[in-house]
Amino acid sequence: MKNIDGEFVPAYLNIDSEVEKMILDSGYYMYPNALKNELSKLHNVHVTTLDPVKITKSQKSAEKSSTITQKEYFEADIENAKANIKLLESTGKLNDENLEKCKKFSKRADRDFYAMFMKLYMYLETDTLLDLLWEIRTKNRKAFKTVNNAIIFWSLDDNHSFKNDISSSLIPNNIYSSNELDRIITPIIQYHFFKTLKPRVSISLLRSFYKVDRTKVSTVNPNAPSNPIAYNKYKVIGSNPMGLSIHKVRISQDENLIGLLLL
Repeated sequence: MKNIDGEFVPAYLNIDSEVEKMILDSGYYMYPNALKNELSKLHNVHVTTLDPVKITKSQKSAEKSSTITQKEYFEADIENAKANIKLLESTGKLNDENLEKCKKFSKRADRDFYAMFMKLYMYLETDTLLDLLWEIRTKNRKAFKTVNNAIIFWSLDDNHSFKNDISSSLIPNNIYSSNELDRIITPIIQYHFFKTLKPRVSISLLRSFYKVDRTKVSTVNPNAPSNPIAYNKYKVIGSNPMGLSIHKVRISQDENLIGLLLL
């Protein structure tokens, strides 16, 4: 396109401008050292900061009274990431390239949020995925493993060999001990992933694939018949424990799951 001087210059779409502004607002301008560090890196020079502005006692008091907690900062960062993702989706620019740009200029909290979203957004519609990731925002990596594995297993083509091996080995509404479930799951995991899981990990993995109720079953204690022994048992109720409903992309029956499922 031509500028006001009649010279040909690059034409920028509005969305490009919005993405650039989003990166500036959530990256360079939000955090004190971000702009200084980026200028130093780009121009290979040492960029110094200005001397801090002197703050009066009344200003310090007002600042102290309005200080927000670390948790509120953390959640504000994630809310900002959610807003950026929704903007990208609404403008048809939700893709790995733009998400990577957003992640690059983020703090740790929302950078991790972007990374988790990028791993799963092609399989599940955006609002549901954002809600699931928001629910586990303060939890550890184990919580994300559960969400990830639930979505991946649900997204598998119904004819995928791993999905068939798991489902054909379980009897709906049957009651299993932890050892019985481990004996079912372990050889399937070994075959598909070349790994051996600890029994408790096997149960945790199964619970991301299926709704499993924990119950106690009593048996006669031979040493004290009047005091039966109660054992923990598991009843497999059905698939899709998170109640997911809208597929975006199904994982092909020929897809290798190493790296998709988190073990």
